This record gives sequence, structure tokens and C-alpha cells, in this order.
Amino acid sequence: MAQVLAMEDTVLSVQKRTKMLIEHVTSGLKERNEIMSLALLACISGENFSLYGPQGTGKNTMLKKVKSAFSARFPAKSKIFETPSDSAELAPTWEDFMFHLAVNPIQNEQAFLKLITSKKSDSEIVKSEQALSAQDLKKWDSQIEEIQIPHEIQSVLSTVRNKLLEKNYESEESEESETFYISDSRWIKIARILKTSAFLNGRKAVDFMDAELISHFIWKIKKHRPETETTIDEAKKLVQESILSCKTNFDSEISHIEALINEYKNFVESAFYIEENGAKIKSPALFGYTKPAEPNTFKMNDGTIAFRIMHPSEIRSYDYITPHYVSKDFYLYEEGKGAYFDQNKERIAKNDHYRDKYFVKNLTLVDGNAVWTDGDFKQEYSMRVQMIPENFVKGDEEKLAALKAQAEEKYTRAACAIEKAGGKIQKFIRRTERQYKANFFSPKATMAELLANFNHAAERVFKLSKNLEEIKL
Repeated sequence: MAQVLAMEDTVLSVQKRTKMLIEHVTSGLKERNEIMSLALLACISGENFSLYGPQGTGKNTMLKKVKSAFSARFPAKSKIFETPSDSAELAPTWEDFMFHLAVNPIQNEQAFLKLITSKKSDSEIVKSEQALSAQDLKKWDSQIEEIQIPHEIQSVLSTVRNKLLEKNYESEESEESETFYISDSRWIKIARILKTSAFLNGRKAVDFMDAELISHFIWKIKKHRPETETTIDEAKKLVQESILSCKTNFDSEISHIEALINEYKNFVESAFYIEENGAKIKSPALFGYTKPAEPNTFKMNDGTIAFRIMHPSEIRSYDYITPHYVSKDFYLYEEGKGAYFDQNKERIAKNDHYRDKYFVKNLTLVDGNAVWTDGDFKQEYSMRVQMIPENFVKGDEEKLAALKAQAEEKYTRAACAIEKAGGKIQKFIRRTERQYKANFFSPKATMAELLANFNHAAERVFKLSKNLEEIKL
């Protein structure tokens, strides 16, 4: 142990030493871990604490054990109050004592049985060689001053203060209403205690679990003591709500990612797509397009333009004929009637005697099919005609490449931001879970909900990642 005390107070050694002291001052005590840990925190912070409760609950023993953790002069005043009835004597001590710690009789039956059956141990107090010296406290004091209070924790402090002001405003009109009060000097002390908690837990900055301690310092002015059940519950709820309502750095990062994705999406939609018939399609001018196939036309021997029938079949028109071509623009009289042409591109029945027998009527083209009515037997026919193959027309490849490069840059920015934020959140969650579980002083009442919020942030980033892939060009 002498080696431990001689070590430089690194983050790790401070944690180990704090854990050792807490184990010593709580040994042999039942249901007193939180009280003893907070009493130790108060002393190292340079603040006072009071223990109050019924006689015979071990308050003197507890005070003795806390004192043994310091080889130098006890760094904080303390008082013990018996409270068989309402304790008006606590009223003048409000500003002198930061922690008012209620000591109640043992509640758990197993803990009670251990209390009355356990042997007296020699670890009731901290050994002198393990206690904190004046030099230790001085060194720690300067290191505690270097602990940072991040923006999100400052936001919690401001939110708690504003909520208290709102509650006080609501109570002003009623003489019976009780108002809350935390003086400016007490806020300074609160900040110091939160920094001390972070330091003893081996961190360089205050976190949300340290901020939970604020509930210990909230009371109503007219109460003789702060630890009435109503006030305690109200204070805890107020602090918890303030912690959970405050935004973290992840919120701003996620907002930044959303902005990058929207920028990418808007660029892609405006640069690469056009609207057609109420739907968005890729711009033909950039990506190119396919010209629809059209019927191939052939010039007959008499100059008429006709379409070649792909699979000729016998068509009855006065006699069985097998035309290879059918014309739409051949005019017989002034009725606009078409005609049949054979494989030699000669019109069938050229003499006038048969001109009314070999013509087509009402010829139309539908999806590559020629549809007409035979002029003799009035039989309707539908046959495929030869089509010109579909033709692909290239788009503006140079412009497309330039726009794609711009889009890729915007996509990469969003993707990198997502990857960075996702990794950061997961790392934060893992680290936070370890730290919160190992926290020496926090009641951890909000840990589950807070971690749920952080996990929700991770889920939001994952969804944003999927959204980005869905709109990827």
C-alpha cells in the first residue's frame, strides 16, 4: 500500500485510491454505502455535511469512520442531529452544510441479521498509512480545478435553475406555498462538488451522472430540513427531467448529417432527373435515351410507299394472293385506299378491271402491327410489319461526368459524417456504460433512460445511413 501512496496520482491511481477509501469507510456498515460515499465526497470537496436521524442508527460510528480517511485535520465540519420529532434546529444550518444525509434504521431483513450477528472487525476505521494527507488534498484540489464542465452539463445546471425559478413563480401568490432556493454561492459549491465527483471517478470532465447529485442540494425554504419525502422526490424528478431534456453533442452531429443528406438528395434530384407525366425520370439529355422503333418503309415500283409484312400469309381478295407489302398511301379514286404489292414490289391487279378487288381499307399501324380491312370480302387482317430497330441516342457524357463527380463529393461527405458519428456514439455508449456502473457517488437513477437516449441516437444514425443508400445515384 505504501507503493500505491507513493505513486503519482494518475487517473487510474485516483480511482483506485477512492475505491479503497470507500470500501474502508463502508466496511461493517449495512445500508450505508451511499451516505458514506457522499460524506467522503463532501470532505474531499472541502464542504460540510450533516447526519440526522433517530438515535441508535450509527451516526457517531459513521462520522468516526469518515474522519479516519484523513490523516490531516478533518477537512470539513460536520454535525449530528437526532430527529425524534420535527427538527427546527436544522433551519440555521442551510448554507453551512451542502449534504444533509438522512440515517434511518436498517430496512432490509438480511442486512439487519448480518448487523446483529457479525463480529466486530478491525477494519472499522481507515489505517493511518492509507488515509489522505494534507499534501494529498492540496494536490487533488489543484487537479479538481482543472476538471471541465462541458456545455451539455452547463445546460443541465441552467435548466435546473430555470425550472426552480418557474416553480417559485407559480408559488408566489400563495402564502402556504413553499419555494425553492439555491443561492449563487451554493451554485458555485455545487459545481465544485460535481467536478470533484468527476475527478475521483477518474474523468477529466463532469458527466450526466455527476449532475444527478444536484438533487441533494435542492430544498424548500420553509422546510426545517430538506429530506422530506415530498421534497426529495420532487428534487430528483426535476433533476432527472433536466438531464434527459438536455441535448447532447450527438444531436447537433445528427442534424449536420441530415443537412448533408438533404443537400445530396436535392442536388441529385435537380441535376439528374426531370419530371414527366407526374413522375421523376433520369434526364435523357444526360443519360441518353432509346428512340422507339418505327415501321420500316419501302418504295414500290410505282413510287408508292408501303410496309413489308414479316410473315406473309394468303389473304382472300377475289382470289388467294400472298402479298409481301401493304400500302397505306396508295390512292384509288379519291377515297384514300391502300393496295397490295407482291414480292417484286409490283401492285397486284394493276388493270382497272380489278382495281376495286385488290385494295386495303382503313389501314392503321398499332405497336408494329398493320391492321386493315380487305376491300373485296371486307375481312379484317392484322399482321406484323418490319420495324426499324430501336436506336440508342447518347446523352451529354462530359456534363454527366462532371455532375457525377459533384454528387460523389456530396455523398462522400455525408457517408463519412455518418461513419464518424456512428463510431463515436458506439464508443461513447460503451465507455459511458462502464463509467456509470463504476460511478462511486451517483444514484444512477437516470442511467437506463439516458443510455436509451444514446442508443436512440445510434439508431437514428443507422437509419440515416440507409436513407443515404436509398437515394444514392
